[in-house]
Amino acid sequence: MNNKYKLGGVVLVFAAIACTVAVMFWPSPPSTDPQHPPMRIGAYYWPGTYWIDIAHSKGWFVEAGLNVEIIDANQDYYGAVTDIHEGNLDTLTVWLFDVVKRRQMGEKLVMVLATDESVGSEALIGAGSVDSVEQLKGGRIGVPFESAMVYALDEILSHFGMTLDDVVLVDMVPETASEVLAAGEVDAVMTWEPYATRTERTGGNRLYDSSQMPGLIMAGMIFRDDFIQGRHDEILRMLRVWHRATQYLQSHQKEAYRIVAEVNGATTQEVADFAKHSHIMNLQDNVQAFTYASGVESLFGSARKINRYLIRKDSAVAPLIEETDLVKGRFVRALVREEEDL
Repeated sequence: MNNKYKLGGVVLVFAAIACTVAVMFWPSPPSTDPQHPPMRIGAYYWPGTYWIDIAHSKGWFVEAGLNVEIIDANQDYYGAVTDIHEGNLDTLTVWLFDVVKRRQMGEKLVMVLATDESVGSEALIGAGSVDSVEQLKGGRIGVPFESAMVYALDEILSHFGMTLDDVVLVDMVPETASEVLAAGEVDAVMTWEPYATRTERTGGNRLYDSSQMPGLIMAGMIFRDDFIQGRHDEILRMLRVWHRATQYLQSHQKEAYRIVAEVNGATTQEVADFAKHSHIMNLQDNVQAFTYASGVESLFGSARKINRYLIRKDSAVAPLIEETDLVKGRFVRALVREEEDL
Protein backbone atom coordinates (compact mmCIF):
# COMPACT_ATOMS: atom_id res chain seq x y z
CA MET A 1 0.00 0.00 0.00
CA ASN A 2 1.19 3.51 -0.77
CA ASN A 3 2.79 5.20 2.31
CA LYS A 4 0.54 8.21 1.75
CA TYR A 5 -2.54 6.04 2.32
CA LYS A 6 -0.93 4.32 5.30
CA LEU A 7 -0.35 7.71 6.89
CA GLY A 8 -3.88 8.79 6.06
CA GLY A 9 -5.27 5.67 7.72
CA VAL A 10 -3.29 6.33 10.88
CA VAL A 11 -4.56 9.90 10.97
CA LEU A 12 -8.15 8.70 10.58
CA VAL A 13 -7.74 6.19 13.41
CA PHE A 14 -6.35 8.84 15.77
CA ALA A 15 -9.10 11.25 14.73
CA ALA A 16 -11.74 8.65 15.53
CA ILE A 17 -10.17 7.98 18.93
CA ALA A 18 -10.01 11.71 19.67
CA CYS A 19 -13.69 12.14 18.78
CA THR A 20 -14.65 9.23 21.02
CA VAL A 21 -12.69 10.67 23.95
CA ALA A 22 -14.21 14.10 23.37
CA VAL A 23 -17.72 12.68 23.44
CA MET A 24 -16.92 10.77 26.63
CA PHE A 25 -15.50 13.73 28.54
CA TRP A 26 -17.12 16.80 26.98
CA PRO A 27 -19.20 18.50 29.71
CA SER A 28 -22.93 18.24 29.13
CA PRO A 29 -25.76 20.08 30.84
CA PRO A 30 -27.13 18.26 33.88
CA SER A 31 -30.16 16.13 33.13
CA THR A 32 -33.33 16.18 35.13
CA ASP A 33 -33.87 13.32 37.52
CA PRO A 34 -36.53 11.01 36.01
CA GLN A 35 -37.15 9.48 39.44
CA HIS A 36 -38.64 12.69 40.81
CA PRO A 37 -41.72 14.65 39.71
CA PRO A 38 -41.30 18.35 38.83
CA MET A 39 -40.42 20.67 41.69
CA ARG A 40 -43.56 22.78 42.22
CA ILE A 41 -42.61 26.39 42.92
CA GLY A 42 -45.25 28.72 44.29
CA ALA A 43 -44.71 32.17 42.79
CA TYR A 44 -46.39 35.52 43.22
CA TYR A 45 -45.75 39.17 42.44
CA TRP A 46 -43.20 40.15 45.08
CA PRO A 47 -39.66 41.65 44.93
CA GLY A 48 -38.20 38.64 46.72
CA THR A 49 -39.54 36.38 43.96
CA TYR A 50 -38.56 38.51 40.96
CA TRP A 51 -35.70 36.07 40.46
CA ILE A 52 -38.15 33.25 39.64
CA ASP A 53 -39.66 35.18 36.73
CA ILE A 54 -36.19 36.09 35.46
CA ALA A 55 -34.79 32.56 35.71
CA HIS A 56 -37.86 30.98 34.12
CA SER A 57 -37.86 33.48 31.26
CA LYS A 58 -34.15 32.95 30.63
CA GLY A 59 -34.42 29.15 30.70
CA TRP A 60 -31.98 28.88 33.59
CA PHE A 61 -33.96 26.23 35.48
CA VAL A 62 -33.75 23.93 32.45
CA GLU A 63 -30.09 24.80 31.96
CA ALA A 64 -29.44 23.72 35.56
CA GLY A 65 -31.15 20.40 34.91
CA LEU A 66 -34.17 21.31 37.04
CA ASN A 67 -37.63 20.15 36.10
CA VAL A 68 -39.88 22.78 37.67
CA GLU A 69 -43.52 23.74 37.56
CA ILE A 70 -44.33 27.38 38.38
CA ILE A 71 -47.66 27.65 40.20
CA ASP A 72 -49.43 31.01 40.59
CA ALA A 73 -49.93 31.81 44.29
CA ASN A 74 -51.04 35.43 43.85
CA GLN A 75 -54.65 34.94 44.91
CA ASP A 76 -54.08 33.22 48.25
CA TYR A 77 -50.73 33.51 50.01
CA TYR A 78 -51.83 31.70 53.17
CA GLY A 79 -53.51 28.99 51.16
CA ALA A 80 -50.18 28.44 49.40
CA VAL A 81 -48.37 28.13 52.74
CA THR A 82 -50.87 25.42 53.71
CA ASP A 83 -50.25 23.73 50.36
CA ILE A 84 -46.57 23.38 51.28
CA HIS A 85 -47.48 21.53 54.47
CA GLU A 86 -50.03 19.35 52.69
CA GLY A 87 -47.62 18.45 49.89
CA ASN A 88 -49.42 20.30 47.09
CA LEU A 89 -46.47 22.67 46.65
CA ASP A 90 -42.78 22.03 47.22
CA THR A 91 -41.39 25.50 47.83
CA LEU A 92 -42.63 29.03 48.44
CA THR A 93 -41.24 32.34 49.66
CA VAL A 94 -42.82 33.17 53.03
CA TRP A 95 -42.32 35.44 56.00
CA LEU A 96 -40.14 34.07 58.78
CA PHE A 97 -43.02 34.75 61.19
CA ASP A 98 -45.19 32.27 59.32
CA VAL A 99 -42.47 29.61 59.42
CA VAL A 100 -42.15 29.98 63.21
CA LYS A 101 -45.93 29.99 63.67
CA ARG A 102 -46.44 26.91 61.49
CA ARG A 103 -43.53 25.12 63.13
CA GLN A 104 -45.18 25.67 66.52
CA MET A 105 -48.30 24.07 65.04
CA GLY A 106 -46.27 20.97 64.20
CA GLU A 107 -45.71 21.66 60.49
CA LYS A 108 -42.18 20.64 59.45
CA LEU A 109 -41.28 23.70 57.39
CA VAL A 110 -37.67 24.83 56.97
CA MET A 111 -36.22 28.08 55.59
CA VAL A 112 -33.10 27.53 53.47
CA LEU A 113 -32.67 30.95 51.84
CA ALA A 114 -33.37 34.57 52.80
CA THR A 115 -34.89 36.35 49.80
CA ASP A 116 -35.83 39.81 51.05
CA GLU A 117 -36.18 42.12 54.02
CA SER A 118 -39.10 44.52 54.23
CA VAL A 119 -38.44 48.24 54.03
CA GLY A 120 -42.03 49.37 53.59
CA SER A 121 -43.85 46.41 52.04
CA GLU A 122 -46.21 45.98 55.01
CA ALA A 123 -48.31 48.99 55.94
CA LEU A 124 -51.11 50.25 58.14
CA ILE A 125 -53.52 52.18 55.91
CA GLY A 126 -56.21 54.36 57.47
CA ALA A 127 -59.53 55.42 55.99
CA GLY A 128 -59.70 58.88 54.43
CA SER A 129 -60.78 60.45 57.72
CA VAL A 130 -57.95 58.82 59.69
CA ASP A 131 -54.54 60.45 59.44
CA SER A 132 -52.77 59.21 62.59
CA VAL A 133 -52.30 55.94 64.44
CA GLU A 134 -53.57 57.54 67.66
CA GLN A 135 -56.99 58.02 66.06
CA LEU A 136 -57.39 54.26 65.82
CA LYS A 137 -57.75 53.74 69.58
CA GLY A 138 -61.07 51.95 70.01
CA GLY A 139 -61.38 51.62 66.23
CA ARG A 140 -61.69 48.61 63.95
CA ILE A 141 -58.64 47.36 62.07
CA GLY A 142 -58.81 44.76 59.31
CA VAL A 143 -55.97 42.25 59.52
CA PRO A 144 -55.57 38.55 58.71
CA PHE A 145 -55.69 36.74 62.05
CA GLU A 146 -52.77 34.58 63.22
CA SER A 147 -50.44 36.21 60.71
CA ALA A 148 -47.28 38.27 60.42
CA MET A 149 -49.54 41.29 59.91
CA VAL A 150 -50.84 41.01 63.49
CA TYR A 151 -47.22 40.83 64.67
CA ALA A 152 -46.36 43.98 62.69
CA LEU A 153 -49.52 45.77 63.84
CA ASP A 154 -48.74 45.00 67.48
CA GLU A 155 -45.27 46.47 66.98
CA ILE A 156 -46.70 49.61 65.35
CA LEU A 157 -49.22 50.19 68.14
CA SER A 158 -46.49 49.82 70.76
CA HIS A 159 -44.74 52.87 69.29
CA PHE A 160 -47.82 54.90 70.24
CA GLY A 161 -48.36 53.50 73.72
CA MET A 162 -51.10 51.13 72.57
CA THR A 163 -51.63 47.37 72.39
CA LEU A 164 -53.90 45.08 70.42
CA ASP A 165 -56.37 45.34 73.31
CA ASP A 166 -56.88 49.02 72.46
CA VAL A 167 -58.38 48.22 69.05
CA VAL A 168 -60.93 45.83 67.58
CA LEU A 169 -59.37 43.35 65.17
CA VAL A 170 -61.46 42.27 62.19
CA ASP A 171 -60.33 39.19 60.29
CA MET A 172 -59.64 40.10 56.68
CA VAL A 173 -58.20 38.57 53.53
CA PRO A 174 -55.21 40.88 52.87
CA GLU A 175 -55.70 40.77 49.10
CA THR A 176 -59.11 42.49 49.60
CA ALA A 177 -57.83 45.37 51.76
CA SER A 178 -58.91 48.19 49.44
CA GLU A 179 -62.44 46.82 49.10
CA VAL A 180 -62.85 46.29 52.85
CA LEU A 181 -61.66 49.82 53.68
CA ALA A 182 -63.70 51.45 50.90
CA ALA A 183 -66.85 49.67 52.13
CA GLY A 184 -66.44 51.29 55.56
CA GLU A 185 -66.21 47.95 57.35
CA VAL A 186 -63.09 49.06 59.24
CA ASP A 187 -61.21 52.23 60.13
CA ALA A 188 -57.86 50.91 58.89
CA VAL A 189 -56.27 47.84 57.33
CA MET A 190 -52.95 46.12 57.89
CA THR A 191 -51.78 44.63 54.61
CA TRP A 192 -48.82 44.28 52.27
CA GLU A 193 -47.78 45.42 48.82
CA PRO A 194 -49.05 45.77 46.19
CA TYR A 195 -52.38 45.89 48.08
CA ALA A 196 -51.21 48.67 50.41
CA THR A 197 -50.49 51.03 47.51
CA ARG A 198 -53.77 50.08 45.81
CA THR A 199 -55.61 50.93 49.04
CA GLU A 200 -53.90 54.32 49.17
CA ARG A 201 -54.98 55.01 45.60
CA THR A 202 -58.61 54.44 46.56
CA GLY A 203 -58.48 57.08 49.29
CA GLY A 204 -56.55 55.49 52.14
CA ASN A 205 -53.79 57.14 54.18
CA ARG A 206 -50.50 55.37 54.89
CA LEU A 207 -50.11 55.76 58.65
CA TYR A 208 -47.06 53.59 59.30
CA ASP A 209 -45.07 50.91 57.52
CA SER A 210 -42.22 48.46 57.94
CA SER A 211 -39.61 50.97 56.73
CA GLN A 212 -39.97 52.47 60.21
CA MET A 213 -39.29 49.07 61.84
CA PRO A 214 -36.00 47.86 60.29
CA GLY A 215 -35.28 44.16 60.60
CA LEU A 216 -38.75 43.24 61.82
CA ILE A 217 -39.93 41.32 58.77
CA MET A 218 -37.77 39.00 56.68
CA ALA A 219 -38.87 36.48 54.07
CA GLY A 220 -37.26 33.42 52.56
CA MET A 221 -37.66 30.21 50.62
CA ILE A 222 -39.04 27.22 52.50
CA PHE A 223 -39.32 23.47 51.93
CA ARG A 224 -40.70 20.60 53.97
CA ASP A 225 -38.21 18.57 55.98
CA ASP A 226 -38.91 15.39 54.02
CA PHE A 227 -38.43 17.15 50.67
CA ILE A 228 -35.02 18.44 51.77
CA GLN A 229 -33.91 14.98 52.82
CA GLY A 230 -34.92 13.39 49.52
CA ARG A 231 -33.91 16.07 47.01
CA HIS A 232 -30.88 17.82 48.47
CA ASP A 233 -29.03 18.15 45.14
CA GLU A 234 -32.00 19.79 43.40
CA ILE A 235 -32.30 22.40 46.14
CA LEU A 236 -28.62 23.28 45.80
CA ARG A 237 -29.05 23.61 42.03
CA MET A 238 -32.04 25.87 42.63
CA LEU A 239 -29.95 28.12 44.87
CA ARG A 240 -27.37 28.36 42.10
CA VAL A 241 -30.13 29.55 39.77
CA TRP A 242 -31.34 32.03 42.42
CA HIS A 243 -27.79 33.39 42.75
CA ARG A 244 -27.45 33.78 38.99
CA ALA A 245 -30.82 35.51 38.63
CA THR A 246 -30.18 37.81 41.60
CA GLN A 247 -26.83 38.86 40.13
CA TYR A 248 -28.57 39.53 36.81
CA LEU A 249 -31.20 41.62 38.59
CA GLN A 250 -28.46 43.75 40.11
CA SER A 251 -26.38 44.15 36.94
CA HIS A 252 -29.19 44.37 34.34
CA GLN A 253 -31.91 46.02 36.37
CA LYS A 254 -33.87 47.61 33.53
CA GLU A 255 -34.10 44.39 31.52
CA ALA A 256 -34.86 42.36 34.66
CA TYR A 257 -37.73 44.67 35.57
CA ARG A 258 -39.04 44.43 32.00
CA ILE A 259 -39.19 40.63 32.30
CA VAL A 260 -40.99 40.77 35.66
CA ALA A 261 -43.44 43.36 34.32
CA GLU A 262 -44.27 41.21 31.31
CA VAL A 263 -44.89 38.12 33.45
CA ASN A 264 -47.09 39.95 35.97
CA GLY A 265 -49.02 42.30 33.70
CA ALA A 266 -47.46 45.40 35.27
CA THR A 267 -45.44 48.29 33.90
CA THR A 268 -41.68 48.42 34.28
CA GLN A 269 -42.06 51.50 36.48
CA GLU A 270 -44.54 49.71 38.75
CA VAL A 271 -42.09 46.83 39.16
CA ALA A 272 -39.28 49.28 39.97
CA ASP A 273 -41.43 51.17 42.49
CA PHE A 274 -42.51 47.92 44.14
CA ALA A 275 -38.87 46.87 44.53
CA LYS A 276 -38.20 50.00 46.61
CA HIS A 277 -40.31 48.51 49.42
CA SER A 278 -37.98 45.52 49.86
CA HIS A 279 -34.28 44.92 50.17
CA ILE A 280 -33.72 42.03 47.75
CA MET A 281 -31.07 39.91 49.41
CA ASN A 282 -28.00 38.51 47.67
CA LEU A 283 -25.53 35.80 48.65
CA GLN A 284 -23.50 38.06 50.93
CA ASP A 285 -26.69 39.15 52.71
CA ASN A 286 -27.48 35.48 53.25
CA VAL A 287 -24.11 34.87 54.87
CA GLN A 288 -25.09 37.39 57.53
CA ALA A 289 -28.69 36.19 57.76
CA PHE A 290 -27.58 32.60 58.42
CA THR A 291 -24.95 33.60 60.98
CA TYR A 292 -26.06 32.58 64.46
CA ALA A 293 -26.63 35.82 66.39
CA SER A 294 -29.18 37.36 68.74
CA GLY A 295 -30.09 40.43 66.66
CA VAL A 296 -32.82 40.67 64.01
CA GLU A 297 -30.18 40.88 61.27
CA SER A 298 -29.85 37.12 61.85
CA LEU A 299 -32.64 34.70 60.96
CA PHE A 300 -31.88 32.88 64.21
CA GLY A 301 -32.19 36.02 66.32
CA SER A 302 -35.33 37.13 64.51
CA ALA A 303 -36.90 33.66 64.85
CA ARG A 304 -36.15 33.68 68.57
CA LYS A 305 -37.87 37.06 68.94
CA ILE A 306 -40.95 35.83 67.07
CA ASN A 307 -41.00 32.60 69.08
CA ARG A 308 -40.99 34.48 72.37
CA TYR A 309 -43.65 36.89 71.11
CA LEU A 310 -45.99 34.02 70.24
CA ILE A 311 -45.40 32.33 73.59
CA ARG A 312 -46.10 35.59 75.40
CA LYS A 313 -49.36 36.00 73.49
CA ASP A 314 -50.57 32.43 74.01
CA SER A 315 -48.25 30.23 76.04
CA ALA A 316 -50.86 27.45 76.19
CA VAL A 317 -50.63 26.67 72.48
CA ALA A 318 -47.27 28.15 71.45
CA PRO A 319 -44.46 25.78 72.46
CA LEU A 320 -40.84 26.85 72.59
CA ILE A 321 -39.02 25.65 69.48
CA GLU A 322 -35.36 25.57 68.53
CA GLU A 323 -34.44 28.14 65.87
CA THR A 324 -31.97 25.67 64.38
CA ASP A 325 -34.88 23.33 63.55
CA LEU A 326 -36.50 25.82 61.18
CA VAL A 327 -33.52 27.76 59.78
CA LYS A 328 -30.98 25.68 57.84
CA GLY A 329 -27.93 27.38 56.34
CA ARG A 330 -26.25 24.33 54.80
CA PHE A 331 -27.25 25.23 51.23
CA VAL A 332 -26.08 28.84 51.52
CA ARG A 333 -22.77 27.65 52.98
CA ALA A 334 -22.35 25.15 50.14
CA LEU A 335 -23.00 27.89 47.59
CA VAL A 336 -20.47 30.17 49.28
CA ARG A 337 -17.83 27.41 49.13
CA GLU A 338 -18.51 26.95 45.41
CA GLU A 339 -18.07 30.67 44.81
CA GLU A 340 -14.80 30.70 46.74
CA ASP A 341 -13.46 27.80 44.63
CA LEU A 342 -14.11 29.61 41.34
